[in-house]
Amino acid sequence: MALLGCGIKCVIAESFAFIYSRNQPSLGLVGIVITDPAFYKLAVDGVEVSIDLETNKLQVKGKEFGFDFSEMERKLMDLGGITQAFHKYGKELFQTMCKPNNAKVFRKPYRVPALVEEPKKSSLAW
Repeated sequence: MALLGCGIKCVIAESFAFIYSRNQPSLGLVGIVITDPAFYKLAVDGVEVSIDLETNKLQVKGKEFGFDFSEMERKLMDLGGITQAFHKYGKELFQTMCKPNNAKVFRKPYRVPALVEEPKKSSLAW
């Protein structure tokens, strides 16, 4: 949250610790892994880096570098983070976020259980 509060929208690194990499998309923060050492030679202080999230490419000093996002990361970033996703999907968040693209989430209709009546006692005559 501190990074977002400072106006940072994207973090680029050679790698991320597991917990940090899981938290970034939940916050709506873009985290990009670039392992090519050439990127870090070009991307020095004051150099402009252009990021195209549609094509998963970034550009620095005319050289292009590719990157990937998981489907879950993409969905969370598009929604602005886990809080906004919960506001949109509520209790269906997990099913919605985990389903493959173009799949539908089927909900069971809520049914009020029927009252079970006691069986009527019949009188027996002997």
